[in-house]
Amino acid sequence: MHSDETWHRIETLFAQALQQPQETRPSFVAELSSQEPEVLQELLRMLDAHQRMGVFLEAPLRMIRRGR
Repeated sequence: MHSDETWHRIETLFAQALQQPQETRPSFVAELSSQEPEVLQELLRMLDAHQRMGVFLEAPLRMIRRGR
């Protein structure tokens, strides 16, 4: 279980990671690997979930635009 302080750190880093261009996001996140491994793992899970959710939400919109 993460402390409130750790969750705040994860949320802050998540927001910062989302502001990074997709191609530079891995290097931004990689900097945390040796400094904060527990934060890194949670951040990677959140970014993965965010990306999967975006794909899930975008697919129906593409179908609607095509008239399906």
